Amino acid sequence: MAQSHQIPKPLSNSTFLLDTNFFIDSYSRIEDFEGLVTEFKSNNIVLTSINLVKYEFIRSKTIDVVKKKEKYFNEIVSVVLPFDNQAEQYIVGVIEQYRQFMEGVSLTDLLLASCLKRYRSLYLLTRDRHDFPTTIFDRVYIFNIESVRDIKAYGVYAYGSEEEKKAVNDEIPF
Repeated sequence: MAQSHQIPKPLSNSTFLLDTNFFIDSYSRIEDFEGLVTEFKSNNIVLTSINLVKYEFIRSKTIDVVKKKEKYFNEIVSVVLPFDNQAEQYIVGVIEQYRQFMEGVSLTDLLLASCLKRYRSLYLLTRDRHDFPTTIFDRVYIFNIESVRDIKAYGVYAYGSEEEKKAVNDEIPF
């Protein structure tokens, strides 16, 4: 099902951190997602992720599937975002912010949240709306991906307010 997606101007020329669910969904329904990925790239949106997301996505029962998924991951992601010591220092603070929302949040989601807090101008693209509460993150946009039998809604999240972002350490290192 070919779809056209209008990218809002403020998201052009930005960097999207992709969650595992994006890879799982897009790998199983490439034709439903290829238009969105093309629109991202034509709007100069850099697609990135972290190694833990890659490992979650590629794990499979056979080495052939692992290799196919790894190839797909590498075709989508321009650069793997480093999870360095500074990003690690944000983990405890992220856990404290989550408080009552902590139940069911995976380690991967906590690491993604730490990356959002660590790097300015980084947005997270995820379908896991429950794991990224809007009391901590700003949901700045929603992309709907339609298939024959389903509609998947992906939120674009940023960490905190503009003032908080100005106080955050570093730019994305690429």
